[in-house]
Amino acid sequence: TRAALVAANILHRSFHWNLKRPACVVFDIDETLLLNNPNDNDTIKVQQVGKTLFNTAAEQDVPIILVTARAKCKWTLKYIREQLRRLGYDLSKVKGVYMQPKSFIENRDGGAVFKKQARKIIGEKYTIVLNLGDKWGDVLTNLEDEGIQKKVTQTKNTYIGIKPAEPFTLYSMKFPDEV
Repeated sequence: TRAALVAANILHRSFHWNLKRPACVVFDIDETLLLNNPNDNDTIKVQQVGKTLFNTAAEQDVPIILVTARAKCKWTLKYIREQLRRLGYDLSKVKGVYMQPKSFIENRDGGAVFKKQARKIIGEKYTIVLNLGDKWGDVLTNLEDEGIQKKVTQTKNTYIGIKPAEPFTLYSMKFPDEV
């Protein structure tokens, strides 16, 4: 798709930029790398744009970091790995998985506050060239200040590119709510 081409082009161009820290790509998991079946908790399929960008980063040896609102526990990490392997993802390029601690789950914000803090930690070591997710909180620093989700009507299969306010993130892409 055009969205995958645009994001892959940004990633390729970043190799020629004078970044202060090594490049990485940050992915949300659910509805970004895999699509969940709303009628069956165990049925999943590949999110094609997410997989294309994951493979592009992996082929270029760009570190991949996963940031998810799934609850942090060993079982969850094992299940994430099992799901992604089953869909053909090469997890050898994944350099970190950030899962939401219990203290953040009570926020009921889809993980937005947790993900913002996770990106800040990642940004201390890397330049996030691409930050990819399906929720506004996956890709924006401050939902109230940026207000973009109120200004943009996202239709099915529409990907939205965003220049985030985070100094360590170069480009974010909001995946569609439905594919």
